[in-house]
Amino acid sequence: NDDMYVVSPYRLVWSGEFYYLIAYSEKHSKIVPFRMDRIGGRLEIMDEEIVPAPEDFTVADYLTDAFSIRGGDKAQVDLTFHSEVIAQFTIFYCRNRLSSNCI
Repeated sequence: NDDMYVVSPYRLVWSGEFYYLIAYSEKHSKIVPFRMDRIGGRLEIMDEEIVPAPEDFTVADYLTDAFSIRGGDKAQVDLTFHSEVIAQFTIFYCRNRLSSNCI
């Protein structure tokens, strides 16, 4: 659909052959998964502060409840992005301190 969503992203996860963005959704007033291949239109990085995750929130617990995903060993992955997306993705991760590889 053409709805605009304002979200506070927490984690990108892989489940069942799809990537999901786990984020607080202002529209839903709760943390929800967004399937990345269904996100269309324009991505805009806003200057507003993100809604912080609740202190008792853990991605592992959320994934267990939302996807029946069980924790496992950490693994390094390589992601490939279209050239039009990589700058936005990098800015987002560095701005939100989700990566230690930022300048």
